[in-house]
Formats: sequence, C-alpha cells, structure tokens
Amino acid sequence: MNIVIMQPCYLPWQGYFALMKHSDIFVFLDDVALPQGRSLQTRVAIIKDKRKMWLSVPVKRKTGQLICDVEIAGDHWRRKHTSTIKYAYADTYKLIHGIYEQSWRFIADLNMTLIERIADSLNINSSLMRSSKLNIPGRGSDKILNLCRHLGAKCYISGHGGARYLKHEEFERNGIRVNYADYELVPYRQATDSFDPFVTVLDLIENVDRNEIRLGMKLIPWENFLSISQ
Repeated sequence: MNIVIMQPCYLPWQGYFALMKHSDIFVFLDDVALPQGRSLQTRVAIIKDKRKMWLSVPVKRKTGQLICDVEIAGDHWRRKHTSTIKYAYADTYKLIHGIYEQSWRFIADLNMTLIERIADSLNINSSLMRSSKLNIPGRGSDKILNLCRHLGAKCYISGHGGARYLKHEEFERNGIRVNYADYELVPYRQATDSFDPFVTVLDLIENVDRNEIRLGMKLIPWENFLSISQ
C-alpha cells in the first residue's frame, strides 16, 4: 500500500500529480497550519506572454489557522484568474472553467476540487482522502506516521521537503518504508524561452497531447536520498 500525503495546493505543478499517480491512497493534509507568508496553497506560477507570472487567491489569515478553516477573501480575484488562465491556456481552461463559476468559501475546498478535476482528466485513480476527516493526532513527522499507520501503509512516498523533518527510523520501526520521489521532468514545447517544469500542471496539459503525458517518477530509498541531497 503506497501512501502520499500532501497539503492541498492551488493548481499545483506536474510533480504533485506524479506523486498522486503513484499512490494507492492520496491524503490531502488539510488539518495543519497554513504556512505563513506566500505559499503554494494560495498561489501558482503560470506562463503568459512568454514569461512566468504568479496568480494569488486572497485569504483571511489568522496565525496558526488550519488549512481546512482558511477562508477566501471575497470573489473579486476570480475575474482576473479566469481571464488570465483562459488567455494563457485556452484549451485547458475548458476543463476547470465551471469550478470558477462557483463562489468558494474555503481555500482547501477550492484547491481540492480543482486537483480532483485535473487528476480525473489525467486518468489518475488513487483513492483520495482528507486528513481533517480522519482525526489523526500528532504534529510534523509524527502526524505523517500516524496517518500511515491508520491507513495500513507499507510505503510512504514523500516529496523532497520531507527530508527536512521526517523521522525515517521511526517509520522503519513501524514497518513502513520511506521512499522519495525522483521526478522524470521531460522537457516539452513551452511558451517561454527557458523550460520551467515547476509551473502549474495546466501548462503541461495545454502543450502536450493528453495521451503522451506520462508523469513518470522513480523511487529513491530514504537512505540514498539523504546521502545525495546533503
């Protein structure tokens, strides 16, 4: 049982969906605090007119507030986002335009609805869950481990950020193997002079035939990943 646990991001990059594709269960980690300052939970990079730009969803911030409780500040941002995305990714915009016609109260609900719609279009069939519905205690690495134990994980697949806080030996003692993602970021024709794989996945979907999108990824054992990332 491969499990991936990620915070719900706004129109995330292709690596997010590669992780989802390689999981049996994908958990939206929405009962942890929203990161302070600018974060990928509320903003995304796109390519428009051959340059990288950012779109941000305004939210009502409160210190320590859980992601699942963070409210969006009004509806005024939707017009800019819809017109910009439609201009930059005309074909792919059709996939998500209906979502922007709704009024959203919580950023987590918006993000997860967008992610689920995109994942479905990419034929990703992982079982999706919200950590806020599971009521699993803990913080940091302990929270991730407790979720994995609750869901019967044999392997936890982590993005690169996990190396900063995961207690790998604790996972091993609980019979859970930790592997890190080695993303296969294949360059494609992009509307910019320098290829950037870290923009929204909408860019990939717009510029690559749906049948040719691979979202490839290899797994690196945590011991090997730590040794090469130091």
